[in-house]
Amino acid sequence: MLRTAAADGNSAIMAFLVLEGGKWKVTAGPKTVDTTPVEETAPPIAGAAVLEHEIGKAALAFAKEIAAGKFAAADALRSGPARAERAAESAKERQESDAYWKSTLPAPAVLADQIRSGGKITFVGEKAYLSVSQNVVTPNADGSTSYSSSSMSVPFELDNGKWRVA
Repeated sequence: MLRTAAADGNSAIMAFLVLEGGKWKVTAGPKTVDTTPVEETAPPIAGAAVLEHEIGKAALAFAKEIAAGKFAAADALRSGPARAERAAESAKERQESDAYWKSTLPAPAVLADQIRSGGKITFVGEKAYLSVSQNVVTPNADGSTSYSSSSMSVPFELDNGKWRVA
């Protein structure tokens, strides 16, 4: 990995490299990463309390529409800027986005369980992020243990006083 800090001290440029046949090749990047410290503007909400918050309810409604393949109904749960950005995409880009959400976002009941055990909302200004992390430890027959971890995040923003998917 190649990493260079920017002069402002709040961002970095990264690229991943591999040596193939005696030559360095870029495998990912370059990518600019904003490292500006973020100040949360409200206390985080975690676990079952997320499901009582407007964001938790919106996330489950969004997951329900996505799981049912009702992408137009899911769009109605997005913020105005997110709907405008989506409308500007080509049909192919929208299909790819729909496929991504459908493959990434669990069914509502599963998402609710995951939120209870590993969900957290963080607030930054008029934006919020629902993060869900899952860690699974499985004992194996031979006495060893398998461990897996997954995480996902759904961005939200205030839109006319309501939290909507960003």
